[in-house]
Amino acid sequence: MLLVRHRVAAALVGLILLGSAARVDAVPIFEPNNTANTATILPGGQLSVTDSLDATLGRPDTILGHYDPSFSTLHALDDNGSPVGDGFASQLVDVPLEANGSAYFRVTGADDVSFIGAHPQAGQYYLQFDLYDASHDFFKTLSLEFDSVIPGFLDAIWIDPPAIPEPERIGGTVTATVYNIVGPGTGDSVDFFLFDGLAPNQSFTAALSGVSFDARLGLFGGPSNTLLDSSDGAAASLSGIADGLGRVLLAVTGAGDTDFGGVHAEQGSYTLTLVPEPSSVVLLGLGLGPAMAALLLGRRARRRRQFERLQSEGRRVA
Repeated sequence: MLLVRHRVAAALVGLILLGSAARVDAVPIFEPNNTANTATILPGGQLSVTDSLDATLGRPDTILGHYDPSFSTLHALDDNGSPVGDGFASQLVDVPLEANGSAYFRVTGADDVSFIGAHPQAGQYYLQFDLYDASHDFFKTLSLEFDSVIPGFLDAIWIDPPAIPEPERIGGTVTATVYNIVGPGTGDSVDFFLFDGLAPNQSFTAALSGVSFDARLGLFGGPSNTLLDSSDGAAASLSGIADGLGRVLLAVTGAGDTDFGGVHAEQGSYTLTLVPEPSSVVLLGLGLGPAMAALLLGRRARRRRQFERLQSEGRRVA
């Protein structure tokens, strides 16, 4: 049963398109590189890359309005009151339900406080309705209403009266909350890099540095480029082994973007560095005795065999 319906109205205005730039040491990055299949392929032997993320595009700055059933009178509006999203979403709390349990809203872009569609905002959002009875006890959340803010348009969204009467709605209220980080940003919200030139199945450690946002680092591999391992934070790091051709596929996104789909609102610069692990000759050169070097290499060999098996199966490393 559909409880929420939607319609679009208003006049079209212009859309401003923005671009992004990136740098890979002295080698240009080819954007977009926001999927495993479009990863930037670094020159063989290059082990460090500097780039930036900007996922703010496509995160609409919304305004939410509460209307009468005919959409002729605006009762209340909110611009940036939502507790979720990137700080530019909207929320209206304790909106009285109509006598039949319905409620009526419009969503537009900032700064269209007159709700005529005069705004340049663009991007996806969802609207959540939480229902409370006359005693302000929560009793239901309706199905999320997904939509898009489009320049020159606005959305009219309402809660239908229930087909089967719900006594809890009598004298009740609804809290309407906009969340404006739904899909990937239209900006540069995730970067994939394919490092090349390592020895086949060589162990390595990858780490982020110089990070100016809340970051997430991921390692991908296997036949379907499955996410094998990940790490969060400004100093995120992880270890693994190169594939049989000496390649490593890594990605950088914002924290919370668990699937590396670009669903976040972080922005800022970072440096990603891959360090191949040393051989037994290097370990001995560091002053480690033959027994200790053999022990460390034995552990790495066992870890390598386990990682190779999981990588070939496309399974995540614990």
